[in-house]
Amino acid sequence: MEKLSIEFMGLILYEPITYLSDIILAIFSLFWYSKLRKEVYEDSMSQSFSRYFLFMGIAPLISGQAHLFDYYIDHNFFHVIGWSNIAIGTYYFQRGSAMDYSMEVKDKLNWMFILLLIASISTYFIYQFVGDIDPNKKTVGVPGFAAVSIFTAISYIGFIVPLNYIKLQRDKNAGSGLILLGIVLTVGTLVVHSKKFSLGPHVNYNVIAHVILVFCYYLYFLGMRKKIRGYEGTD
Repeated sequence: MEKLSIEFMGLILYEPITYLSDIILAIFSLFWYSKLRKEVYEDSMSQSFSRYFLFMGIAPLISGQAHLFDYYIDHNFFHVIGWSNIAIGTYYFQRGSAMDYSMEVKDKLNWMFILLLIASISTYFIYQFVGDIDPNKKTVGVPGFAAVSIFTAISYIGFIVPLNYIKLQRDKNAGSGLILLGIVLTVGTLVVHSKKFSLGPHVNYNVIAHVILVFCYYLYFLGMRKKIRGYEGTD
């Protein structure tokens, strides 16, 4: 699909609606960060979950600039910085989900989370140095996004889903149930991206995915808040 471009005050701006949807996603994420931050903030679970939204709010602010000013940017480093923030946010999502378990389990899992975080960010940057060839800037899409999808899927399917599913089955934890429901809806964004489903040049698949993510993040927020309010710590 060809990118929509407009000229504003002599500047050529790409995908303005995508940029707007990035900003909206960032505003919601930072709002939920501020709400969770007030939930017994000295508690480690609330710290982890609130920081998830902090980094997920920073990510679209950076990636949005990359979309808007793509005409003037030779590489995708802005996107890589945005993706790296997503990886850090996902790390905190994993940490928060692991808080329901014993200290021994949490310590072992945290090392795995850190290794996955390092591997994902390293891959994003290495790809841009080695394989960042994007001569056609008129087509929607960013080289390297497949790596983001792969590492995100590993983080969610490998850790976040099992941790919350076990908690749901063991303790009938409503917070974990809401998080799992949000993750199921998140699959919709992958389908939209893979099929490049768009409603036209103004509303491309990036915009539709961002709208879906707002609802997914809201379910995450509700689930995280429930878990924080019922969390007493696990030795």
